[in-house]
Amino acid sequence: MKTVLYLLFSSLFLLFIFSQMLLQEGILADRYNASGDPMSVTLFIMISIVFMASAIFYFVRFSRKKTITGQ
Repeated sequence: MKTVLYLLFSSLFLLFIFSQMLLQEGILADRYNASGDPMSVTLFIMISIVFMASAIFYFVRFSRKKTITGQ
């Protein structure tokens, strides 16, 4: 369980870094009057969706109470 939490938090951290890099790319594109990169935005959206789906899957899977059968 600790490994999964580590992966979720590191994914969240990398998503934050990626969003900051995308913001800086947009600022530079505006400064030099260039067009932005639509592929970066598409990849950011796809990675965000995958991260949210994995986080939801994790919390749904591990939030259920485990029943112990008496044997």
